[in-house]
Amino acid sequence: MAGTSTNDNYADVKTKIRAFLLSDLAKRRGVTSIGDDDSLLESGVVDSLGIFLIVTFLEENFHVGVADDEITPDNFNTLDAISRMVESKRLGQEARSGN
Repeated sequence: MAGTSTNDNYADVKTKIRAFLLSDLAKRRGVTSIGDDDSLLESGVVDSLGIFLIVTFLEENFHVGVADDEITPDNFNTLDAISRMVESKRLGQEARSGN
């Protein structure tokens, strides 16, 4: 998924994050589907190592930085939360660049 365009819309971003979660994290727990509001933390799909892997994925694929103080359960508990955080960061980048 490297080289993801910054022009992806919200649905595309969510689809790519879901695919990453399923292929790289959920498989370890025998989880085969992830709903938008499923708790990734409670299901064990995401743990501390998983958060690190997600942050790396987001930075490499969507060109957004995740600050230490943003690594909270609120931002990483569900697919929707992760997607909203990415979208918020991307919109902020566009506003700063004047697009």
